[in-house]
Amino acid sequence: MCNEKSFNMADEFRSLDFESKRLEARYISTMFTFLQYPEATVLSRCINRNEAQAIYRMCNNKKFKKDEILGVHNYATIQQIIEHDKPVLVI
Repeated sequence: MCNEKSFNMADEFRSLDFESKRLEARYISTMFTFLQYPEATVLSRCINRNEAQAIYRMCNNKKFKKDEILGVHNYATIQQIIEHDKPVLVI
């Protein structure tokens, strides 16, 4: 399980811009859930089928930009590397 103190999903994706605060909040909460249970299916990670359906709707939303996610994540990763005092192994 993820330790919330060591990794803050909101900080990781703070510059995310789907042009919808609700969609951005849904994405961040979904990714936090996925981080806690990486081996599980979407349905088994969710409290119920309605939550799973909301995740599928989010992914099919026209404002949901996969390139935006990757860019924001790459930027956050580079910032973490810059702020780290010790050598970082990048594979």
